[in-house]
Parts: sequence; C-alpha cells; structure tokens
Amino acid sequence: MSIKFSFMIKNLKLLILLLFIGSSSTFATHILGGEITYKYLGSDGPTDRPFRYLIRFVGYVDRVGTPGQLSNWGCGNLGQNPRLAIYDAGTLARIAKDQSSQTWTLPSHGNQVQGTCEIDPYFGGVRPLVIPVPPACVVPGLTELNIAITDTTFEVQLPLSASGYKVKFENCCRTEASTNILFPGGGGGPGNTWLATIPSPIFTNSSPQFIGDAVPFFCLGDTATISNNAFDPDGDRLIYSFAQPFSDDGDQQNPNVTFTEPELATYQTGYDVTAPFGVNGYATINPSTGLTRYYSPIQGNFAVAIDIQEYRTLSNGTEILLSTTRREFLVVVKPCAPNPPPTPVFTSSNVTLIKNEGDSVVFVAKSFDVDTTEISAISELLIPGNPTGSIATCPPVIGVDTVQTIFRWKIDCGITKGQTRAYSVQVNYKDRGCPPKTETVIYTIIVNPFKAPPITGKDSLCSTGSSLTFSAPAGTVKNWKMLNGNIIGSSTGN
Repeated sequence: MSIKFSFMIKNLKLLILLLFIGSSSTFATHILGGEITYKYLGSDGPTDRPFRYLIRFVGYVDRVGTPGQLSNWGCGNLGQNPRLAIYDAGTLARIAKDQSSQTWTLPSHGNQVQGTCEIDPYFGGVRPLVIPVPPACVVPGLTELNIAITDTTFEVQLPLSASGYKVKFENCCRTEASTNILFPGGGGGPGNTWLATIPSPIFTNSSPQFIGDAVPFFCLGDTATISNNAFDPDGDRLIYSFAQPFSDDGDQQNPNVTFTEPELATYQTGYDVTAPFGVNGYATINPSTGLTRYYSPIQGNFAVAIDIQEYRTLSNGTEILLSTTRREFLVVVKPCAPNPPPTPVFTSSNVTLIKNEGDSVVFVAKSFDVDTTEISAISELLIPGNPTGSIATCPPVIGVDTVQTIFRWKIDCGITKGQTRAYSVQVNYKDRGCPPKTETVIYTIIVNPFKAPPITGKDSLCSTGSSLTFSAPAGTVKNWKMLNGNIIGSSTGN
C-alpha cells in the first residue's frame, strides 16, 4: 500500500494569520492539542519506587495574546505553573513525585505579557514551531506563525502497581477557534486533557513513538492524505482509530488527588467522531498504519483526536491490550494557491516488503520536480542504538529534476523474538519551491522469524561404523558440521 502525504505550506497569511486572529478572545483560549508518550528505563530505581520511565510531554500553544490583556500564551506557556499527575490505575490514588512534591512541573518560560515574547529555542522545554523556506522565498504571513511547542522529557520513578498507571494533565483553555467543538458559554471551556496509560511493570513496555510534529493543514476542496505513523519500540501490534476529543475536569495547577476519566468535549451539531469535518466532509483512517484521508467543503479549524491501541501476544498465544496513546491536534482548512509537490517515481509498485530474518532490504527512493528537491528518510531503523540491530542507511540527497537515494538494511537474526514484526520507513520528498511542498511515502517492512528448513535423516543413532545420509530441501544454504566424526563429500551439499 502506498501512503502519501502532502504537507502544504501555502499562503501562510491565510492559513496561520486567520487561525490565530480567530483564536484570540477575552478569555485567551489558546491550547491546540498534544500527546504524552513514555519509554521504560528499568527497575533499578529506589527501593520504594524501583520502576523508571522517561515521560515525553508535547503540547501546542497559539502564542498570539489578547490585545490589552496579560497572558501566559505570549511566551508559549501552557499556563502558570502547569503540573502533571500520575495515578495508580487500580486504586485511582495519586502517586507522589517524592516527599516534597505530589506532582511534576511542566516547563514555563517567561512572565505574563501582552502580545508575544521571544523564545530561545528549546529553552525550558518550550520551542517555537519553525517551518524553513528557501532564502530567496518570501512567504506572506510567515512572521505571523506563532505556535509554540512545549516538548519536554523527564524521568519518573514509580512503585509497583499490579494495575499500571495513568499519566494525566488538564488545561482549562482549548482554542475557541475550533469549528467542530461546542463552547456553550464561551470563556475557556471546554478545556483539554492529555492522558497516557502505562501497563503494570510486570509487562515492561514503552508506548508507541510518533514520527514528527502534529501540525496538519490542508486546502479547501482538496482530499488530503496525512500520516500519523508511529513505531513501537517493543514490536507490539498497533491499531489506530479516531476518538472524541477530551475536555477537562480539573485544575492544571492542583491536579485531583483521585483519578477520574476525562470528560468528552461536545461536538457542534452536524459533527461527530466519524465526521469531524461535518456530514459533507470526509475522514477515514487505516487501522493498521494510521493513514488518514480528509476532505472538507468548508473553511475552519477542526479538532481531531487519534488513539493508538497497543496489543501484545503472550507466550500462551493470548493477545492483550497493553495501553492506549492519544494525539489530539487542530486541522486547519483554508484556501490555498496551487503548487504541485515532487512526484515520487516508483521502481516497484509494492511499498509493503515481506522479508525474513537474515534477509537484506534494498529499495530506491526517487522523485521528479522542476524545483530543487531534498529526499530524506525517518525511521527507528536509522537511529543508532535502536533495538532493531543493524543500522539501516538512507543518505539524504538534494538535486534538481530526477533525484534518488537508496535505502539499505541487513536484518539481524533474532530481532523478531519469534513473532512477526512490522517496521515503517517514512520517505519525505521536499521541494524548495516558493512556497515549499512535501510529498511523503511510507514503506512497511514486515519481518518474519527465521524458520529452519526440515532436515531428512535420523535424529539419533548408535555408532556402528556405517555412513549415514542427511539432506535439506533444494535452495537451502547448507553448512554441515560433525562432532566426533567425518563428513564424506562436501560440507555444503546433501
């Protein structure tokens, strides 16, 4: 299956400026969405809380402040002193961070201001969203691009829980620019909730990890294909689905002492979880890949939530639901000027590759565009130190007209741990036109465990001095070895 995604940076004055003008209000509601993911680090923490996890929190904030009003949003903050809580999923009781604090503090940069303030990249975990353009390209409205991303990681140490944990952050202030979410009385409600579930450390687990930031835009009247691809460090099976956005029911500075399931935001009439763009719009999601296809006949800013359910097969063959990871974001639909993206050129129509342990994977990533084009790949297979063994290679390239690079990966034996696993390689074809545009193709590599071929011959024998014959099926690579005996003939034949 070919998964293609066009990320359009067009007419940013319309796409961005109108969005943020629409989101300014007396109540300064500026939260656009985000996600929480985690990685298991080990069980070597303190005696009373030995289980260590690395939490990653991502939140998107509209930085345009309300004229004449002091706010936290101008510096890209989620709020004043935002705090995240972790709960025991069985008792629902809040787990204290340590003896001096009950919760975990999220980054907060700068003081309340009117308008915006300067953000040092990655200062305190808050970074600006930056979309690069060619030096000679002047894109109207680019200076109005004022999204900040709180992107922070921190370690937590937790006691044993047979039921697992709930990681939760609540915020009052979903952007009122949301076309499909009901704001009954205006004024800061509904809010947003970030939620992640961690299974009991009896099942050592890391959540799915998203590839790239969630900042999707598409053009009015276009059918857009957008990737929400994630990889799972443990090789668990992932199922993607649309979900109803959360509201909030707590205080971001003083999280509840007892866990409660988040309230659901209410859709405007004519919208629901299967129709986030309305009855005349279109939204589908591939449950295996996270591929979404969107169409909207109207302009607007549409809240969309996607859940990733993570399933693991136990040694007895039973499959269990381990955790659910959510990403929520705002999809912006505005008029766009036409600008053709690079055209991928496929040497094979098959972008789903089925391999076995020990095989090699090679494919050509190739495209054509009259503008200068850069081809690059993103995958867990390209990360040094990843749990997939040998590091894959796919050198980034830049050129004009026809441009290509080659992906190569030698699959180590044993990486599947006896179960079929799927790996994704996201190839981005980004031109340097004005404005720039990107086409994306996702290759899926399915790796099956190695299975030894059947060997014909006696499985036990008593030494009699006579010769014995053993054989393997034709096409099998053979290298026979004998202990306390001699091989008659070739060691690589039957």
